[in-house]
This record gives sequence, structure tokens and C-alpha cells, in this order.
Amino acid sequence: PNATSSVTFNGTGAQLIGGSSTTTFANLELNKASGLLSLNAPVNVSGLLTMTAGDVSTTTANLLTVGISPAAPGSLAWTSGSVLGPIKRFISGTASSTQASGIFPVGLTSKNRYAQINYTSGLTTGGSITAEYVPGNCPVLYAGLPNSVDGQMIQNYENEGYWSITPNGGDLNSATYSIVLRGNNLSTVTSSLFMDRLRIIKSTSHTSWEMSGIGTHTAPVGGVSDFTIANTGMTGFSFFNIGSGNANPLPVELTYFAANCENGKDIKIKWTTASEENSERFIVERSRDLLQWEMVDEIAAAGNSNFSIDYQMIDADGISGVSYYRLIQVDIDGNQAIYGPISASCSDIENSMIVFPNPTKGNFTVEISSSENISNAQIQVTDLTGKVINERTTSILEGKTQFTFEGLDLQLGTYIINLNTGNGKINPVRVVVN
Repeated sequence: PNATSSVTFNGTGAQLIGGSSTTTFANLELNKASGLLSLNAPVNVSGLLTMTAGDVSTTTANLLTVGISPAAPGSLAWTSGSVLGPIKRFISGTASSTQASGIFPVGLTSKNRYAQINYTSGLTTGGSITAEYVPGNCPVLYAGLPNSVDGQMIQNYENEGYWSITPNGGDLNSATYSIVLRGNNLSTVTSSLFMDRLRIIKSTSHTSWEMSGIGTHTAPVGGVSDFTIANTGMTGFSFFNIGSGNANPLPVELTYFAANCENGKDIKIKWTTASEENSERFIVERSRDLLQWEMVDEIAAAGNSNFSIDYQMIDADGISGVSYYRLIQVDIDGNQAIYGPISASCSDIENSMIVFPNPTKGNFTVEISSSENISNAQIQVTDLTGKVINERTTSILEGKTQFTFEGLDLQLGTYIINLNTGNGKINPVRVVVN
């Protein structure tokens, strides 16, 4: 095509690009007030792709490609609209940080969830990248979680879809880049109180969430309904998603979660909420390997409360040896949050205490393993001078018990977690706030 020619799709109904071979445009503009542009054949834009309004539907066979080589990568000017399916872009062999060099305007109908990739160092030959926002649960599921990312324990991931980003050729997979993901109208992010717990996670193997090459986290920018989250210093590509801690995204404050042996054979699962908002029910699930989960039982939630509520259920059909339990909280809109997992066994257990994440930004969970029931135990958070910052008196059951500490407004520094039981069997631990 003529290098200066341009074709614009601006109709209000459904439109189609077909044919038996690749259609090449020098410049292409999508500016549709309504209706979908569908590709029934591969389309290549050698120069400028302009997206002003409207969505375009693609497939792996009918791919939308920007540029023709790393030496002629083309460019993309995006304002609105989404690619519903994969889009391929050529990347030149120089590091840059402009939108035209790195935005992939993928998403769902009426929900743009772009990925932006900009190389910052180590790039010399370039290549191409194909990106897609794939709707539905990521096939990785919860493998590799929980895991700590930049001081935040990640236990959940957003289940509306995930970003699949694949490099091809050159040194794209080894060079350093930054990434920005757009969380636009994610139904699982509903409270600004938990935005600081969001992190980018990735799965290079496509079988487990791994933290290699994850770079440095940058705090989300924007509000609950539309925000971006970024990492710098990244290497390698994979499936990407937005992960969250155990208190995101639902407005339920969980302070206690325990799974303990009872009568030498049954597992008692107990949990306590300090407050609830629009909470419908709790589901307890059990696993042997942290990969396959089965439901043990479910129990109705309080709905709305601003006081402490205790829940419990018995698993009389537990697995011999060590088993894992997690708690799923469902609100009235169907949104879910997952707490745990926590292990339990009717075998002998060693007394110990751990804290995670550590280091932390301020919120953390204390997990206590005890070989016996302990009543009137006192958990204290102190600074290095011995000043008590927070304390609570509680009962600890034989097995593992988790306590969540949030909103303590801790200053940067080191703190000591003491467990006073009267028998001195569990040593204190340190937690660092950075």
C-alpha cells in the first residue's frame, strides 16, 4: 500500500475484514461509535494504527499485527476501544518509554484492560510480542500461592481474566522492561482500603505463580473502578495477573482462622470476623496438595456487623496426615475472597510461631503451631524498647492458629511478637516494617 494512505472504519454497525490472505494497510483507524469490527483474515498495519473508539475482534488465525519487522515496527495511537483477542506488535532494538512503543490495548467488550510494555535496558535486536487479555480463570489457579511480593502476602488472584504475553525472536525475553496493567471495572476490587495490597504476579511456566523476574512494585494509580498497577525492572514473559492479600477485595475483617485436631481424628475449623459488610456465606475447602480442593461444608454469614463473630465447623472425614484448609467468603453479589491456606494434622506438632509477610508494609499475620490447647494466651506486639504497641488475649487450640494484625499504624523499624502462655514453650519472633 501507499505509505501515506489511510483507511478508517467508522460505521455504527457490525463490520468485517475478510479474504483468503493477509490484508495490509499502511495506516488504519478504528473510530466506531457502536458495532464490532471483526477480522475473518489476518490484518497487518505497516504504519500507524489509530484506535479512537470501538472494539476489534481477533483470533490467533486472524491476527492483528502492527509493524512488519523490528526495523519497521509501526506505531499505535490509542484513546479508547479494545482488541478482543490477540494483537501482535513488532518491537525495535532500542529501549524507549513512549506509549506508541509499548501499549497493547486488549480487553473485554466495554472493559479495556491494556498492558503496556516498555524496554528500559539491554535491548539490541528486538522482535515481536503478542498480547491478549484472556477471559475467565487463569489455568494456573492457585499453584504457587501464597507467596510474598514486595512485602505483601499474595493469596488470591483476579478471576475475571488474565494477560497472556508472548515474545518472539531477538533479545526480548532477556532484556529489562517495565509493565503497566489496567484494572478497569474488576468486580473483585471493591474497596479502596485494600488497594495497597494489590501486586502484579506472573507465571513463566504456566503451571505455577512464580516470583522470578518480577521486578519492583509501583503502587496502583487511580480508583477502585479504574486503576493501573506497574512493575519496573522486569525480565521474562508469561501469564500475568493482579494478585491480592487475604483481606482483599471484600469488606470482611478476619482476625482469627484455625484448623485443629479434636478427639484425635476430627479437624475443627474456627474463624472470627471483627466486622462484615454484605457477607452471605463462608465455604471451607480441604486439600492434600494445595492444588486440588474439595468443599467440606458451608455456613451462612452474618450479613452486616460491626462486632466480633465466631464461626466453626467440624471436618469428620479428614485426610490422614497433613491436610490443608482454606476459607472462602462470598458476598451477596457473588464476589469471593479466599483466606488461608492453613495446615492441620492429628499427628504430633512442634511448638513454633511465624509471622508473614516479613518484612511488611504494616499489616501481617501471626501463625502459631501448638501441641496443646492454651487458654488465656496473650499476644503482644512491642517495639525494641519493650513498649507494648498492641496486645490481645485469646485461646489457642492444638494445631495451627492464625491471627491477623491490621491498622496498627506502625512506624518503620523492627518489632517483637511475644506469646505469653505461662509455660514459655514458644519463642518470640521479629517482624520488620519497611
